[in-house]
Amino acid sequence: MRNHNEKKAPLWKYLLIMIIPLTVLLYRPMIPLMTLKFGQEVKLSTVPFDPRDFFRGDYVALSFAIEDIDLNTVSPSLRLKLDAKGRRYGDEIEVYVTLEPDESGVYNAVFVSDTPGADDIYVRGKIEGRANRINYGNNLSRFYVKENTGLELEEAARKGQVRAIAKVWKGFITLDKIEM
Repeated sequence: MRNHNEKKAPLWKYLLIMIIPLTVLLYRPMIPLMTLKFGQEVKLSTVPFDPRDFFRGDYVALSFAIEDIDLNTVSPSLRLKLDAKGRRYGDEIEVYVTLEPDESGVYNAVFVSDTPGADDIYVRGKIEGRANRINYGNNLSRFYVKENTGLELEEAARKGQVRAIAKVWKGFITLDKIEM
């Protein structure tokens, strides 16, 4: 039997208890969706190969020119971090890569820093361990294609006929489509 002196918890507490787990679950998939919706389109040059996923079918795993670090584009403060003797496997350094288009409209990395540029188009990535290669996460590494079209795409890429169209929004990058 309920004591009449007990107070009921306000409705907002119940709503808060429901909203917090829902927010945590939806946060991860919302970033790529927001990037595709509001992001600025950039064209990237690629170097793919053609694997196959047993459950999802053909996909093209892509490598991008913006993943390789050109030491001439690295800021002095980031260069000190990269040259640190204590860096080892498992260490991560967060970096911000400023992108600018060339004459043909392909975006290239023009500056790599440990702080984002104010008005620039930039992508957030990580340098892991002692490697001098930038990892931009899963949204840039695979692109699923129609069944039995992966080999055709790979052949076109070998001839330099493939460009990836990605969207960049607040430092996040997501592949949108591939052009041949």
